[in-house]
Amino acid sequence: MITIESFLSDQEKKEIEVIFYATRAQYLVKDIIGGLPSLPSLKHHTILWDDYEHQFAFHSKSELLNNLLKKSNSDQEKNKIKELLGSIADYSISVVFNQISKGRRPYVGSSLLMYKMADISAINLPNKVNYNIADKHKSFLEEMEKRLRKPKFYVCICPYTNDKRISERDFNEIDWLQTIKLLKDMDVTGVVLNHGDELIPDHPNLINLNKKTTIRESIEILKGAKGYFGIDSALSVLAAKLFDPPWLIIKSVNQHLFNHAKIYYAPKTNFSFIRGSI
Repeated sequence: MITIESFLSDQEKKEIEVIFYATRAQYLVKDIIGGLPSLPSLKHHTILWDDYEHQFAFHSKSELLNNLLKKSNSDQEKNKIKELLGSIADYSISVVFNQISKGRRPYVGSSLLMYKMADISAINLPNKVNYNIADKHKSFLEEMEKRLRKPKFYVCICPYTNDKRISERDFNEIDWLQTIKLLKDMDVTGVVLNHGDELIPDHPNLINLNKKTTIRESIEILKGAKGYFGIDSALSVLAAKLFDPPWLIIKSVNQHLFNHAKIYYAPKTNFSFIRGSI
């Protein structure tokens, strides 16, 4: 949805009243787009499928329809399903990506970058003055002067994916070593955004926010960053709209992404920032 939203016209966004979900990321997507000013008519979120033990994803509305019909117990129920899905616009990847590839959907930009997604004033980030850090030996003005002399910036580090079907997508030891080297050479701090149990190195150049931010807060943290070093995550879609090399490095081993880089990473046209490793 983060990708597709950037290709929806203003009129389409204004007309959306209900979003029907058939994705394992349904709660995440709902959290992201709920309350966006660019979707003023959106009132309801309806989950059509919530069983992903044997079904990883749906790539089209017709695929969902076939699975729902298989689970239905009566002709009456099947007719209701057909009637419902017949009235729903199909914004699945298979449909929208095809429209984009044929030039029928121009890139219009992301609402997630246009509007404030969350208040992150309480999160201690390197390019912010922390009003609570001055101790009894330093005055607030001394601390502010010190920071103004040498501004500190940060880049977002997104090292792991929740989709473990391809383990090579995740950071490995070499990726971490290279990331830390980049941070030291560029004199920046890396803010780690993650929501799993994987290893995050303990290093002076890293601020570990694993499991400490919501998706909306993570988006706002990304917007305040100087760059992004990480995997081909959802945040990388937004990062490509904000940063350029050398402040943008995206690790990917995903052929699907390679095939659709112009869509995922629009409006970029040069994709030298995509690498097999950091």
